[in-house]
Amino acid sequence: MAFLTNQAALVTADCFDFNGKKVDRSTSYRVYTSRAFTGTTKGFDLSDIIVHPDYNPETKANNVAAVSYNLKEKPTWAMDTAIDPDTWEARVYAQRHIKNMTGLIWDYPEYTTEDKIEQDNACSDLSPIFSENTDKFACTSILATPLMKNSTACKIPYPVLYAQMGDKLYQAGLYSHSVVKGGDDLCNNDEVRSYYTLIGNYLAFAEKALNRKFTYHSNVNSSTPQSNPNYSMKNAPKSVVDGTLMLSGDFYNPKEVAVESEALSDDASTATSADTKAEDSTNDESDDARVDLDTDTNAEEISDDELDNQSLTSGSNDFFMQAIIIAAVCVSIGVLI
Repeated sequence: MAFLTNQAALVTADCFDFNGKKVDRSTSYRVYTSRAFTGTTKGFDLSDIIVHPDYNPETKANNVAAVSYNLKEKPTWAMDTAIDPDTWEARVYAQRHIKNMTGLIWDYPEYTTEDKIEQDNACSDLSPIFSENTDKFACTSILATPLMKNSTACKIPYPVLYAQMGDKLYQAGLYSHSVVKGGDDLCNNDEVRSYYTLIGNYLAFAEKALNRKFTYHSNVNSSTPQSNPNYSMKNAPKSVVDGTLMLSGDFYNPKEVAVESEALSDDASTATSADTKAEDSTNDESDDARVDLDTDTNAEEISDDELDNQSLTSGSNDFFMQAIIIAAVCVSIGVLI
């Protein structure tokens, strides 16, 4: 989840359950935020959930939704979204989670910085949607050690991407999907790439969907994000290539995976997203849309005031019954403050 204000956010569309093309609202979706300066954690039901009209669950085109929450409160802060990827000095992939749902206790955040971005032909070779939209995604081979180590032994994708510009970090992308070659999961494979939807392209969509304005940042003073609310990336002719496996959704408790490969399955003809059922969506309230970055600080030493990127932890059966659905990678998204 990429927070735009204390009342609105962009979310990976894969995180929701659907009835046909509509989000299943019989499920109650919640977001948890923590205010780092006070340590206060709050939960809010999602009010509006507006999925991009051209979202394709098979190819992962336009894998975003605009959501609102906390509408009884006044607007108090806004988060800048990074635009102009060519001007970013580094990419920062981050994760965090609530380690105790009863006490709403956050674990320490973890992140990996990708300082040098080089052309990676495997990104296009493995993902048809990336190949059609190379400037609309970020692609990386970086994976994270899972924070819920008792739930999966595999390394998993980081859930959120930030752009470093100067000594500041700005939210930049949401995890969309991964593609595995030469294996059947993230533990056993010859090659894996993970893809992040760059959200600066979807600010106009969110503004129209939620009827409000959002902020952005660029190193180019005169630059502005694309302004067409109907913007849509180019769709791909197929979901994945032969001999590969597409994964998305809840990597802590997956129910199924997406496959399109003659080499893997004789009868697999389309790729669908993993069934993403689990717990919650979490994140961080901020008085400042940016964060100072101390490049000499170890992940274990980062304070709550610096990074609040969150994922799901286990809770009671009653908690699950309340249907806080956006889980694992889907909820492991937060705000750097």
